[in-house]
Amino acid sequence: MNNHNLRSLPPILRDKHPQAVSAFTPQNLLREARRQKNIPEF
Repeated sequence: MNNHNLRSLPPILRDKHPQAVSAFTPQNLLREARRQKNIPEF
């Protein structure tokens, strides 16, 4: 992306890296949902 395109994006989208590996794994999301809802793990 060139500088003109970066300036036209909202600040929240300027430093995004969509190809990067996500910090949120399905296992961790499920674990946290169960913890917050007091659902026991199997």
